[in-house]
Amino acid sequence: MVFLYVLALNTGDWLIYASYDKKPLYVFLEILWSKISTLFPIGNEPFGEDMQFEAVKPLLIAIPHEKGWEYRYYDLTERELNEVPETINWEPVKLSNVEFVLMNKLSMGAIVKTNDEKFISFLESEGESLDNIISHLTEERLIYVSNLQIKLLTDQCACIITPEGFFAGENKDGRLTKWSINRQKEIRYQHKDYI
Repeated sequence: MVFLYVLALNTGDWLIYASYDKKPLYVFLEILWSKISTLFPIGNEPFGEDMQFEAVKPLLIAIPHEKGWEYRYYDLTERELNEVPETINWEPVKLSNVEFVLMNKLSMGAIVKTNDEKFISFLESEGESLDNIISHLTEERLIYVSNLQIKLLTDQCACIITPEGFFAGENKDGRLTKWSINRQKEIRYQHKDYI
């Protein structure tokens, strides 16, 4: 089944057409519920806490340019189509120390401006670049910048610390909490002889 669906990719490109041959009606319902949820407060019940997402196969991608759009068609061979996994595991965004501090402040309702001298001084003392942080967190769809203010794109962003580092993600649907619990179980299992 082929879907007409516009989805922003991490590269800044837009996925326009895609196909999925395993459970196409399920993917269609996910798209439909996603669109409805942007218009009406329906809650998270239709979405559940899935830790895997269907991996659609790209057919047409649009690339924005200053004076229009470039369209790229993907003519995948049967072998290439078979190499696309059925599902992709959901994972939160891994953060640097400075990104973790920023995301925590934003999650607690703080206002952070890109021209705040204390914030810029903090970044410099940590050897970080404002442009790199904004670029990474924007690419990961956690933040955006409007009128010099850094704002969350998520509804209920949460930050966690694990033995593997700092992480952040949307937790409106409980997905980050579930991921954290699953990681703790995996770590315990890996070290079961020592615990």
